Amino acid sequence: MFISESQYIGFDIGKSNLRFVKLRKTRGGWDVSFLKEISSQDPAKLLDKYLKDCATISAVQTRETLFRTCDIPLKKTKDIFSALHFHIEPLLPYPLDKATIQAEIASQQDHGTSLMVFAVRKDHLQYHLELCKKNGCNPEITTTKAHALARLSTLLPLTDKPTLIVHESEEEITLVLVENGQMIASRAVDHKQDIELEIQKAFLSFASSYKSKTYENIYFFGKNSNTKLAIQTASGKEVLTPSSPFLSLTGDEMIHYGLAIGCALSHKTINFRQNEFAYPHPLRRLKKQLLTFFSLTAIFTLSFWGFSEMSLASKKRSLSEKFRSLLESEGRKIENHQTVDDYVFSLASLEKEVRARPSTFPLVPKVPKVKEVLGWLISLEETRSITMESFHYQMVARPDFSNRQEHYKIRIDLELSAADSNAARAFQETLKNSNLFVDPTEEIQWLPIKGKYKASFYLRDQTKYD
Repeated sequence: MFISESQYIGFDIGKSNLRFVKLRKTRGGWDVSFLKEISSQDPAKLLDKYLKDCATISAVQTRETLFRTCDIPLKKTKDIFSALHFHIEPLLPYPLDKATIQAEIASQQDHGTSLMVFAVRKDHLQYHLELCKKNGCNPEITTTKAHALARLSTLLPLTDKPTLIVHESEEEITLVLVENGQMIASRAVDHKQDIELEIQKAFLSFASSYKSKTYENIYFFGKNSNTKLAIQTASGKEVLTPSSPFLSLTGDEMIHYGLAIGCALSHKTINFRQNEFAYPHPLRRLKKQLLTFFSLTAIFTLSFWGFSEMSLASKKRSLSEKFRSLLESEGRKIENHQTVDDYVFSLASLEKEVRARPSTFPLVPKVPKVKEVLGWLISLEETRSITMESFHYQMVARPDFSNRQEHYKIRIDLELSAADSNAARAFQETLKNSNLFVDPTEEIQWLPIKGKYKASFYLRDQTKYD
């Protein structure tokens, strides 16, 4: 009932259509659930069936995103982002209160931290979100095209050098320099400008600002041959058609849905939906999980309550039966008690009566008598070869007023002679074996002395004690 795999939908919003891609996170990487393109004229409700249980991500135009680098002499993350607005304000061409600011740490040195700061004007962000709603989507996350294309580069053939990605849409051309899935630099070219000249300026800007970041591969996400030719002319390198060894998509599908795929992968990057632009329904995707959780909690609670009631009722019956047995053993009248107070009162009365009784102990021991012990010894077959020369019957312990917890203990001391050692050994074994007279818990002593034998043992005590 719970979603075991993360699912994300990335949007590519154009003037006349909306492209979106659903990706599902798997153990092996990413799996494309579907690719869709809907005309802006179609009813927005067509999207509802696709957006359930998925995080949604869109990207603002590159020309509306301002990118700056900033050095802050701090190293703790909390302190860095607390001081971010103070350090970035002089670098912005518009007032700070008119912008939404996001940043990510580029590197840290001994003297401080280098940040990559991204800003978008609030009116531009508001326009983007309204355009999304007009097309039937309300993204939870809004990032930049540059970040989306940087994340898309992780699904392209792997390389240990930077990669240049060029994406052409209806509104602009975005150039992004990427290394290991991270954006290094970006630039936008408007279709109203001289595209060839602006692309050359972008390449010169990258080359002068990032001399150590030389790139070999250039991927073009677009179908305009003039733009592709301008890229080849400005770079002097072959422009590659994008393909992914990690997704089962054709080259045309990668070109057509590349930005949407990159957006779906950007759920952990820059997000401009903060403060007044925060996503208004943060628990939307958790409705099913929360409903399931509370349902299971209610079922468990009711089950536990039912089991507790059954267990309590069983214990009540057991205690009631034991209490009735106690009253019967004391010869008291059996009463039907209805409440706990009734039981407590009756038990307190019985306890008071028992405590008032005098403390007693058994005066008559229930142990074998002398004649019974002698009769048992004479009846043994082993004693036929034995002559009993002395028999001593002694009570060595008994309860009295000073020691009421003591038990009766009778000790027998014998002195005998035997025709041979085998007869004596047979009699000794008889004493050790289980019988009704000798107490097996006490020690049996056997001592040979000059052809005679002395034996000592204790008799079983069957007296009942309180």
